[in-house]
Amino acid sequence: MPPAYPSASTLKPLGAPLVSDPAAAAPSLPAFPFASFWRKLRAFSFRATPAASTLLRTNLEVADRTSTPARSATPPVVARYFATLQHAWDDHDWTNVSLLFETLLRAWREGRQVFLCGNGGSAANAIHLANDLLYGVDKQSGRGLRVTALPANASVLTCLANDVSYADVFAQQLTVLAQPGDVLIALSGSGSSPNIVQALVRARELRLTSFAILGFSGGRSLTLADHAIHFPVDDMQVAEDLQMMVGHMAMQWLSRQSRTLPPPHLAS
Repeated sequence: MPPAYPSASTLKPLGAPLVSDPAAAAPSLPAFPFASFWRKLRAFSFRATPAASTLLRTNLEVADRTSTPARSATPPVVARYFATLQHAWDDHDWTNVSLLFETLLRAWREGRQVFLCGNGGSAANAIHLANDLLYGVDKQSGRGLRVTALPANASVLTCLANDVSYADVFAQQLTVLAQPGDVLIALSGSGSSPNIVQALVRARELRLTSFAILGFSGGRSLTLADHAIHFPVDDMQVAEDLQMMVGHMAMQWLSRQSRTLPPPHLAS
């Protein structure tokens, strides 16, 4: 003889009264065990009476929406990475970062050029941030800063590396493109790459305002840049993350300025 299945009016779940209003039931559902209980009844719901089956399936949907798996412990590699980043962040003097923001705003208002350079991951960051400064700072008008990422043109880079020297791939571009009063932002983990050093030397010769976002000891760039933003972390990945964080903060700050006081050259 088949078992007598309970009706919708008598069926009660474990832990809480079953109600026909899922919204009323949702706040009282325990996060994980109760959802597990409903899943175990899923097969039963297909064989229950139509009314009981409908009610079970409704509450199963509520359980699925409200259940949250238990959070796992933070892996050691994540904790170490975050601790390194947090230490660099907490100990930093932000004076030159604020100066970078103001310098970029002035360059934007005056229509001056901004150049970025870097190698490897820092080159990718330079190209990314050039996009943010060109467009991201003022999406409404689409008229951002006049910005050039010096590592972006592979043809130019390989030509200069082959015909001149790899140490001059950025400096030679500045010689052709830059004007006094323009801005150079050099991104470097070590601060000692010859082409970064040469770019900062050329920037001084051409009377550019130069910034360098650096990690490790800062290398020669620490004293060659007009304004060094130095995070003394012995971790290349964290150093590169900090480049992007400074750049993204600059983008957001500039974007807010564009909404409150559009730069004069955008007014026309």
